[in-house]
Amino acid sequence: MKSLNVSINTQINLAERKLGMVVFKFLKYLTFSIMTVSLVIALTNCTSPTASPLLRIGTNLWTGYETLYLARDLGYYDQKPIKL
Repeated sequence: MKSLNVSINTQINLAERKLGMVVFKFLKYLTFSIMTVSLVIALTNCTSPTASPLLRIGTNLWTGYETLYLARDLGYYDQKPIKL
């Protein structure tokens, strides 16, 4: 009975080790996959856009927005795709 108990315990320990290795390999694969996807997203966002759309800014007639109109009148937005 003692040897059967030891044999069962040994089999259980081996099964736990195998399960631990499977979990470890899965976590390693998952971590690698997440890092790869993050890197691909980061690198694809670093490319320059071919044509940037016009940025339209809508404002109310308020004194606080006067600097936007002053910048437009002074020509700060001439080289930028901004329409005020």
